Amino acid sequence: DLLVDTTGVDVNFNYYNQVADEIEAVKGGKVDAFVEDGPVCRLAVAQNPELTILPAEIAQEDFGMMFVKGNPLCDEFSRVIDELRADGTLDRLEEKWCGANEDEKVLPDGKWDAPKGTLRCATMGTLIPMAYLKDGKLAGYDVELAMLIAKELGYGIEFIEGDSSSVLGNVSSGKADFAACGLTINDERRVYS
Repeated sequence: DLLVDTTGVDVNFNYYNQVADEIEAVKGGKVDAFVEDGPVCRLAVAQNPELTILPAEIAQEDFGMMFVKGNPLCDEFSRVIDELRADGTLDRLEEKWCGANEDEKVLPDGKWDAPKGTLRCATMGTLIPMAYLKDGKLAGYDVELAMLIAKELGYGIEFIEGDSSSVLGNVSSGKADFAACGLTINDERRVYS
């Protein structure tokens, strides 16, 4: 709401519990628009071609994975993420998970050599298209990215699902090694720019 208010446009807000309800409200003429994160909007438009995204962003937010400060995995993950960005993998993941083709939205089998053991990743299963349940199994961009990084670093991976408060608690308590849950990066949380 605060970001929309900075645009100077007079807005009356309606609130919905799910993105699907926001989409139906726009399609049914109950509201003029809805505000969501970019990946959510790209998926909504891919699945509903009669919708469009405003060409101007309201705000730029950076999302990242979360580690306890000082965890050496943070440096390793950042290196791999930079490599995946440079080789186009991150763009391909976004096209896959934010696109309309549901048949493409399949995770790697998760079976690879893991000489360094298993990493535990805390996430939420409710953030379509980032981390959500598809056919009763965890799926999404963040899930696949975490799998790719773990594999590249020689780890297996185990996911621990929870709500936003348990995700943070799982990492801070050591129950999880890191979190992949669309966490907004701010100055207090930032390790890398």
